[in-house]
Amino acid sequence: LRNRMFLADCACRGGYPDRAHATLESLLADATAALGPEHNTTLNIKNSLANTLGALGRLAEALAHLRDLLRIRTRLDPNN
Repeated sequence: LRNRMFLADCACRGGYPDRAHATLESLLADATAALGPEHNTTLNIKNSLANTLGALGRLAEALAHLRDLLRIRTRLDPNN
């Protein structure tokens, strides 16, 4: 999972956010199924997906993911 996330992040930073998006959507589904929706790795993937959506100009979707992340992380660690 981490290697796929790293490759997607590199693709986004390298100017290929469309490739990164497809990889991260698939990766998020896999991580959620394997680790659960609140596992740290799953949340990191969700954060990368939000960043990629932002790079694609899909700001409303990016913001929705970021709000969800904030809600989960605040619940898991109120001091975070």
